[in-house]
Amino acid sequence: MDEIKSENCRRFYKEMENLADSYPESSYIVSSRPTMNFRGLSRFTVYDLQPFSQEQAVEMVGKLDQSVVDPIIQKDFIMDLRNNRFGFDWRERKDFLGNPLFLTILLLAYEGNHDIPTERYLFYEQAYEAMAKKHDATKALTREFATGLNSREFQNYFGEFCTITYEQEKYDFTPEEISAYFQEVIEANELGTTPEAFIEDVTGKICLIYKDGGKYYFIHRSFQEYFVAYFFSRQLEQRFDAVLDILTVRDEMDHDSVVLPMLYGMEPEKTELCIFIPFLEKVFCGKDEKSEYRDFLQFFYPFICYEQGEVEEYFVQASDSSIYQYIADRYGGVKQMIDGDDLPVLSHFIEKEYVYYDEYWRTGKDEEDSRRVLREDLPDGYEAAYEESTGLEVETVGLSYLICVEEAYRRKECAYVVEMLEDDSFPLKQEYRDMKKLYLGLKAKYARKTGKASFRSRFH
Repeated sequence: MDEIKSENCRRFYKEMENLADSYPESSYIVSSRPTMNFRGLSRFTVYDLQPFSQEQAVEMVGKLDQSVVDPIIQKDFIMDLRNNRFGFDWRERKDFLGNPLFLTILLLAYEGNHDIPTERYLFYEQAYEAMAKKHDATKALTREFATGLNSREFQNYFGEFCTITYEQEKYDFTPEEISAYFQEVIEANELGTTPEAFIEDVTGKICLIYKDGGKYYFIHRSFQEYFVAYFFSRQLEQRFDAVLDILTVRDEMDHDSVVLPMLYGMEPEKTELCIFIPFLEKVFCGKDEKSEYRDFLQFFYPFICYEQGEVEEYFVQASDSSIYQYIADRYGGVKQMIDGDDLPVLSHFIEKEYVYYDEYWRTGKDEEDSRRVLREDLPDGYEAAYEESTGLEVETVGLSYLICVEEAYRRKECAYVVEMLEDDSFPLKQEYRDMKKLYLGLKAKYARKTGKASFRSRFH
């Protein structure tokens, strides 16, 4: 049904209703992408396909006609799917292997060189091209964009729509909202089209947005983020400050976002020059080392977590800043791990205290069944009874810390904590120096491209 031209849809709906009226005892099945018009057919019940499991995905690929796909490629692709050679996490496996179209796109990409792109942005690029062209090409159909744009123009303007909504943290839209966002793009670029045409293209032609229950949704959030990265990549040369502003505002909430990784994949040098250097400059701005290091902690590690001894949960120290975390991960050898067992006990910032608890203490049984628990979870009276029977206090076997950097520097009684943080052997002090070295190296790399020359000349 999604292949019917928009001007013929109304006629089709009427003829479909007439057919159902003429033969009411018959059953009718209509297949389509989840377009809003199909959902509006009053006589039909809509059933949504559930995503494939991994085994169903393998089964689908195995059933493809060998006149369409090379049997050797088919066999190797199935093996790589089962072994997760492509490195998908559980969510990506569900979303991409679970969708027949995406699964076919993966196979199309794999068919070229026995692999899929190692750069994630290239996969999304191929996915967009496949949805814009290849899907219809397999049916010998040519379906133009309702907006009158070509594929590349549409990619840019849809990227602007995605960026506006990304900045405003909008991931689903009422009909009025999605129309207003597209109208904003149309007016800003003086386009001779309508919001309705954009909606028709994104829901009917390239299928990146669908409507369900009166609202519009991205088929997957990562597609929104890909188009944001694509739009940013075209803006870095002239509007890098605006790009950095948006990334900075979303810095603490974007740890799962793929915008910055894909932007770096598309434009590594421009991202280093226009994003990494200005972002790090707010800390490494030529102050004395003590002041810089304090700013480093407060910007990137305002809370420091680590453990000592036997605990139930171990945390890997991550920066509050998603931008900093990506930069540190991007360049090996910068991140440092904190081993709490090498550090002193800090009485002011103990968050959790672990002890062993004997569950048979009330029964008087000789058998012992001890388990590790939080001290605060011990039953009332246990510590007093333990001390009375053994003459010993319940021993602390593990500690978890949560250091508030701002509080440590503010409170005089926490001077010993500051002393630990500022010791040259403290892991984050080493990380600070390594990151500053990286920052200075990036600045030196682009030093010959700065000066009074035009911005464009610095990149070419």
